[in-house]
Amino acid sequence: MKNMKNIFLAVAFAADIALSAPTNGKFTALSYNVAGLPQILQGNDIPGDKTDNSRQIGSKFAQLGYDLIHVQEDFNYHAAIYETDDHPERTATSGGVPFGSGLNTLSNYGWINFERVKWATCSDASGADCLTPKGFTFMRWNPSEGVYIDVFNVHADAG
Repeated sequence: MKNMKNIFLAVAFAADIALSAPTNGKFTALSYNVAGLPQILQGNDIPGDKTDNSRQIGSKFAQLGYDLIHVQEDFNYHAAIYETDDHPERTATSGGVPFGSGLNTLSNYGWINFERVKWATCSDASGADCLTPKGFTFMRWNPSEGVYIDVFNVHADAG
């Protein structure tokens, strides 16, 4: 059985929504592990070149049109995903292995207060999980005038 990752999207509504803000609405969100470790470290048992496969992921993101997409393990093929995706708002990469967190966000709407937070310790459950600075990202997402939603993108390995 492959190493299972505990990856999730957490959304919490902010308490300081302006009184004139919309009181209802919809948005779509996706959390997706793009398996972007370098080919030499992880082949993923998927046919094809990882750069080409990452371009296909970006194209699929553009086609599906989710309002908010959080990705995990977005390390060494980050540029290929962004090359074919059309979301107007995107986080900049924090770097490839071993420097980056692998956590990024693509969005149809802007945000404020973006932060990357590294866990104080790492779990070496799979024998290589300490190769990157894992943790979470936080942002106050702004899908509508006067509306801010606290959003987290977390990548934690199951112990």
